[in-house]
Amino acid sequence: MLAGCSLVARIARIAGPTFDIDVASLGLYNNAMAASELDTLPTRRLIVVDVKPTFDEHGFLAEEFCATAPRVDSLFDRKAVLVVAPPWSGKTYLAERLYRHLSNAKGDPKQSPFSRNVHATLFQTQGPTAAAEPVWWSDWQAGNDRACWIVDALDEDARGYLKQMHEILNRIKALPNPARSRLLLLMFARENEVPADVRERLEKIYATDLLILRLAPVDAQIAEEIVECAQPGNFQKVCALIE
Repeated sequence: MLAGCSLVARIARIAGPTFDIDVASLGLYNNAMAASELDTLPTRRLIVVDVKPTFDEHGFLAEEFCATAPRVDSLFDRKAVLVVAPPWSGKTYLAERLYRHLSNAKGDPKQSPFSRNVHATLFQTQGPTAAAEPVWWSDWQAGNDRACWIVDALDEDARGYLKQMHEILNRIKALPNPARSRLLLLMFARENEVPADVRERLEKIYATDLLILRLAPVDAQIAEEIVECAQPGNFQKVCALIE
Protein backbone atom coordinates (compact mmCIF):
# COMPACT_ATOMS: atom_id res chain seq x y z
CA MET A 1 0.00 0.00 0.00
CA LEU A 2 1.19 3.51 -0.86
CA ALA A 3 -0.91 5.40 1.66
CA GLY A 4 2.02 7.26 3.18
CA CYS A 5 3.34 8.67 -0.11
CA SER A 6 2.77 12.16 -1.46
CA LEU A 7 0.60 12.66 -4.52
CA VAL A 8 3.54 12.82 -6.94
CA ALA A 9 5.47 9.96 -5.36
CA ARG A 10 2.34 7.81 -5.30
CA ILE A 11 1.51 8.31 -8.98
CA ALA A 12 5.10 8.11 -10.18
CA ARG A 13 5.67 4.84 -8.31
CA ILE A 14 2.50 3.12 -9.45
CA ALA A 15 2.81 4.34 -13.04
CA GLY A 16 6.41 3.21 -13.35
CA PRO A 17 9.60 4.73 -14.79
CA THR A 18 7.96 5.80 -18.06
CA PHE A 19 5.53 8.13 -16.30
CA ASP A 20 6.04 11.79 -17.25
CA ILE A 21 7.03 13.13 -13.83
CA ASP A 22 7.25 16.68 -15.17
CA VAL A 23 3.51 16.75 -15.71
CA ALA A 24 2.97 15.88 -12.08
CA SER A 25 5.70 17.90 -10.43
CA LEU A 26 5.43 21.14 -12.40
CA GLY A 27 1.74 21.39 -13.01
CA LEU A 28 0.15 18.44 -11.22
CA TYR A 29 -1.35 17.53 -14.55
CA ASN A 30 -3.01 20.92 -15.18
CA ASN A 31 -1.08 21.34 -18.43
CA ALA A 32 -2.63 18.13 -19.65
CA MET A 33 -6.17 18.99 -18.64
CA ALA A 34 -8.67 20.90 -20.73
CA ALA A 35 -9.23 24.52 -19.71
CA SER A 36 -12.86 23.77 -18.92
CA GLU A 37 -11.78 21.13 -16.39
CA LEU A 38 -9.38 23.54 -14.71
CA ASP A 39 -12.21 26.04 -14.27
CA THR A 40 -14.25 23.59 -12.22
CA LEU A 41 -14.23 23.53 -8.44
CA PRO A 42 -11.37 21.32 -7.12
CA THR A 43 -12.53 18.12 -5.46
CA ARG A 44 -9.60 17.40 -3.11
CA ARG A 45 -10.73 16.50 0.37
CA LEU A 46 -9.57 17.99 3.66
CA ILE A 47 -9.19 16.32 7.04
CA VAL A 48 -8.89 17.45 10.64
CA VAL A 49 -5.24 17.34 11.67
CA ASP A 50 -5.54 14.53 14.22
CA VAL A 51 -7.89 12.33 12.15
CA LYS A 52 -6.32 9.33 10.42
CA PRO A 53 -7.69 8.66 6.92
CA THR A 54 -8.56 5.20 5.64
CA PHE A 55 -7.47 3.77 2.30
CA ASP A 56 -8.75 1.34 -0.30
CA GLU A 57 -6.97 -1.79 -1.52
CA HIS A 58 -4.83 0.27 -3.91
CA GLY A 59 -3.67 2.75 -1.29
CA PHE A 60 -5.99 5.59 -2.39
CA LEU A 61 -8.28 7.46 -0.04
CA ALA A 62 -11.24 5.20 0.69
CA GLU A 63 -14.61 6.10 -0.81
CA GLU A 64 -16.34 5.93 2.56
CA PHE A 65 -13.79 8.34 4.01
CA CYS A 66 -14.26 10.71 1.06
CA ALA A 67 -17.98 10.77 1.78
CA THR A 68 -17.36 12.34 5.20
CA ALA A 69 -14.28 14.47 4.50
CA PRO A 70 -15.10 18.09 3.60
CA ARG A 71 -14.24 19.67 0.25
CA VAL A 72 -12.72 23.10 -0.09
CA ASP A 73 -16.07 24.75 -0.85
CA SER A 74 -17.22 23.83 2.67
CA LEU A 75 -14.76 26.45 3.93
CA PHE A 76 -16.32 29.40 2.11
CA ASP A 77 -18.18 30.65 5.18
CA ARG A 78 -15.07 30.55 7.40
CA LYS A 79 -12.81 33.47 8.32
CA ALA A 80 -9.32 31.93 8.38
CA VAL A 81 -8.21 28.48 7.26
CA LEU A 82 -4.70 27.05 7.14
CA VAL A 83 -4.27 23.91 5.02
CA VAL A 84 -1.07 21.93 5.61
CA ALA A 85 0.38 18.97 3.70
CA PRO A 86 3.72 17.33 2.86
CA PRO A 87 5.82 18.63 -0.06
CA TRP A 88 4.59 17.80 -3.58
CA SER A 89 1.13 16.76 -2.40
CA GLY A 90 -0.86 19.29 -4.44
CA LYS A 91 -1.14 22.41 -2.25
CA THR A 92 -0.09 24.90 -4.91
CA TYR A 93 -2.15 23.18 -7.58
CA LEU A 94 -5.22 23.36 -5.34
CA ALA A 95 -4.60 27.02 -4.51
CA GLU A 96 -4.13 28.00 -8.16
CA ARG A 97 -7.08 25.97 -9.44
CA LEU A 98 -9.38 27.31 -6.72
CA TYR A 99 -8.33 30.87 -7.56
CA ARG A 100 -9.02 30.25 -11.23
CA HIS A 101 -12.44 28.79 -10.49
CA LEU A 102 -13.47 31.65 -8.21
CA SER A 103 -12.10 34.32 -10.55
CA ASN A 104 -13.89 32.86 -13.57
CA ALA A 105 -17.17 32.71 -11.65
CA LYS A 106 -17.47 36.42 -12.54
CA GLY A 107 -19.77 37.17 -9.66
CA ASP A 108 -22.13 34.23 -10.25
CA PRO A 109 -23.45 33.43 -6.75
CA LYS A 110 -24.06 29.81 -7.77
CA GLN A 111 -20.31 29.40 -8.39
CA SER A 112 -18.82 31.68 -5.74
CA PRO A 113 -20.03 33.65 -2.70
CA PHE A 114 -17.22 36.19 -3.12
CA SER A 115 -18.52 38.17 -6.10
CA ARG A 116 -15.41 39.48 -7.89
CA ASN A 117 -13.44 39.93 -4.66
CA VAL A 118 -10.90 37.12 -5.05
CA HIS A 119 -7.12 37.48 -4.82
CA ALA A 120 -4.18 35.05 -4.78
CA THR A 121 -0.75 35.54 -3.27
CA LEU A 122 1.66 32.82 -4.46
CA PHE A 123 4.94 33.24 -2.60
CA GLN A 124 6.72 30.57 -4.62
CA THR A 125 6.27 32.37 -7.94
CA GLN A 126 5.38 36.03 -7.39
CA GLY A 127 8.56 37.22 -5.68
CA PRO A 128 9.00 40.49 -3.76
CA THR A 129 5.64 41.92 -4.88
CA ALA A 130 3.61 38.92 -3.75
CA ALA A 131 1.96 40.73 -0.84
CA ALA A 132 0.57 43.53 -3.00
CA GLU A 133 -2.84 44.77 -1.94
CA PRO A 134 -5.80 43.37 -3.92
CA VAL A 135 -7.13 45.84 -6.48
CA TRP A 136 -10.59 45.59 -4.92
CA TRP A 137 -9.42 46.06 -1.32
CA SER A 138 -10.60 49.65 -0.67
CA ASP A 139 -13.92 49.37 -2.49
CA TRP A 140 -14.68 46.05 -0.82
CA GLN A 141 -14.19 47.48 2.67
CA ALA A 142 -16.83 50.08 1.96
CA GLY A 143 -19.40 47.49 0.86
CA ASN A 144 -21.07 44.40 2.29
CA ASP A 145 -19.79 41.62 0.02
CA ARG A 146 -17.62 38.71 1.09
CA ALA A 147 -14.06 38.30 -0.21
CA CYS A 148 -11.43 35.58 -0.44
CA TRP A 149 -7.66 36.04 -0.18
CA ILE A 150 -5.75 32.86 -1.05
CA VAL A 151 -2.14 32.69 0.18
CA ASP A 152 0.08 29.81 -0.91
CA ALA A 153 3.47 28.67 0.43
CA LEU A 154 3.82 30.41 3.78
CA ASP A 155 6.97 28.35 4.28
CA GLU A 156 8.52 29.72 1.06
CA ASP A 157 7.95 33.27 2.28
CA ALA A 158 9.73 32.46 5.55
CA ARG A 159 12.67 30.80 3.78
CA GLY A 160 13.06 33.84 1.54
CA TYR A 161 13.37 36.13 4.57
CA LEU A 162 10.99 38.65 2.98
CA LYS A 163 8.28 38.02 5.59
CA GLN A 164 5.63 39.36 3.26
CA MET A 165 2.97 37.40 5.10
CA HIS A 166 3.31 39.93 7.90
CA GLU A 167 2.39 42.70 5.44
CA ILE A 168 -0.78 40.79 4.62
CA LEU A 169 -1.55 40.25 8.30
CA ASN A 170 -0.96 43.95 9.00
CA ARG A 171 -3.66 44.82 6.45
CA ILE A 172 -6.04 42.26 7.87
CA LYS A 173 -5.45 43.30 11.47
CA ALA A 174 -6.19 46.92 10.52
CA LEU A 175 -9.63 45.98 9.18
CA PRO A 176 -12.69 46.88 11.24
CA ASN A 177 -14.23 43.74 12.73
CA PRO A 178 -17.27 43.75 10.42
CA ALA A 179 -15.03 43.85 7.34
CA ARG A 180 -12.67 41.17 8.67
CA SER A 181 -15.66 38.90 9.29
CA ARG A 182 -16.50 39.13 5.56
CA LEU A 183 -13.04 37.96 4.47
CA LEU A 184 -11.91 34.37 4.05
CA LEU A 185 -8.14 34.11 4.43
CA LEU A 186 -7.26 30.70 2.96
CA MET A 187 -3.60 29.71 3.44
CA PHE A 188 -1.44 26.77 2.38
CA ALA A 189 1.88 25.61 3.85
CA ARG A 190 4.08 22.57 4.17
CA GLU A 191 3.25 20.42 7.13
CA ASN A 192 5.57 21.13 10.09
CA GLU A 193 6.95 24.23 8.31
CA VAL A 194 4.36 26.83 9.23
CA PRO A 195 6.38 29.86 10.42
CA ALA A 196 5.94 30.11 14.20
CA ASP A 197 5.68 33.90 14.16
CA VAL A 198 2.98 33.81 11.48
CA ARG A 199 0.97 31.19 13.35
CA GLU A 200 1.24 33.22 16.56
CA ARG A 201 -0.11 36.32 14.82
CA LEU A 202 -2.91 34.34 13.18
CA GLU A 203 -3.97 33.00 16.57
CA LYS A 204 -3.96 36.50 18.06
CA ILE A 205 -6.00 37.98 15.22
CA TYR A 206 -8.48 35.15 14.74
CA ALA A 207 -8.41 33.21 18.04
CA THR A 208 -10.94 30.35 17.73
CA ASP A 209 -11.90 31.43 14.20
CA LEU A 210 -8.62 29.98 12.88
CA LEU A 211 -9.16 26.50 11.45
CA ILE A 212 -6.20 24.23 10.65
CA LEU A 213 -6.75 21.27 8.31
CA ARG A 214 -4.65 18.76 6.39
CA LEU A 215 -4.93 18.15 2.67
CA ALA A 216 -6.17 14.60 2.31
CA PRO A 217 -4.27 12.08 0.16
CA VAL A 218 -5.61 11.53 -3.34
CA ASP A 219 -8.62 9.33 -3.96
CA ALA A 220 -8.96 6.94 -6.90
CA GLN A 221 -10.82 9.47 -9.05
CA ILE A 222 -8.06 12.08 -8.82
CA ALA A 223 -5.35 9.44 -9.27
CA GLU A 224 -7.10 8.25 -12.43
CA GLU A 225 -7.19 11.82 -13.78
CA ILE A 226 -3.45 12.21 -13.23
CA VAL A 227 -2.47 8.89 -14.81
CA GLU A 228 -4.87 9.25 -17.74
CA CYS A 229 -3.56 12.74 -18.52
CA ALA A 230 0.02 11.47 -18.65
CA GLN A 231 -0.61 8.01 -20.11
CA PRO A 232 -4.18 7.54 -21.42
CA GLY A 233 -5.64 4.10 -20.85
CA ASN A 234 -3.11 3.06 -18.22
CA PHE A 235 -4.95 3.57 -14.93
CA GLN A 236 -6.54 0.13 -14.74
CA LYS A 237 -3.18 -1.39 -15.68
CA VAL A 238 -1.56 0.54 -12.83
CA CYS A 239 -4.19 -0.70 -10.37
CA ALA A 240 -3.63 -4.27 -11.54
CA LEU A 241 0.12 -3.89 -10.96
CA ILE A 242 -0.54 -2.68 -7.41
CA GLU A 243 -2.63 -5.74 -6.71
